[in-house]
Amino acid sequence: MAKTRSMTRNENDNASNKKRYETSWADINHDVLFFVMMQLRVVDFVEFSGVCKSWRSLALSNRSKFIASRPPISIRIFIDDDESDYCCYLKLGL
Repeated sequence: MAKTRSMTRNENDNASNKKRYETSWADINHDVLFFVMMQLRVVDFVEFSGVCKSWRSLALSNRSKFIASRPPISIRIFIDDDESDYCCYLKLGL
């Protein structure tokens, strides 16, 4: 059976779709990554830095900006002796 134009076009579209998905995570624009990184929780920030060398470099070079943008951590401490509770606010520093 001879190929029609639409069959050839579909083959070309499939080939270009495959190329699009072969991009490395390290090649993502750092401005976009920075924006995403600043939206993460602290636990996710640690995971973010483990994706690849490029992301780790971005995370480490902007660690102080990330930490400064986080709210303080509130920890409530209960003491059984007099049933008083104290609230402490801690600023996370890496």
